Amino acid sequence: MISDQRAIAAAWQLSADGDQRLARASTAHVAACHDIDQALLHLLGERRQVVRWLRRPQPPLYHGRPLDIILATPAGAHQIRRLLLAELAARDPGDGIVAAALAR
Repeated sequence: MISDQRAIAAAWQLSADGDQRLARASTAHVAACHDIDQALLHLLGERRQVVRWLRRPQPPLYHGRPLDIILATPAGAHQIRRLLLAELAARDPGDGIVAAALAR
């Protein structure tokens, strides 16, 4: 398992890369979202459980909207990423790396 600091750095880099790909081509959103999803799953350290949750026959909902649709947009992925970082911050309030990532 990679450390939280490395996972956070990877998540932000993958997000930036993903956002650039989204801007270049409409089909890039699949790869970008996959990259972001993988980085976020590593952040939480609950990869198997979250993958099962995302692959349910009915897509999971977030405030009444399908989560896969939310993750397919840069703004939506950023929103979910911030929620997950907030969860990490709540688990370890003294973690300066998470606090810095949330401040972005």
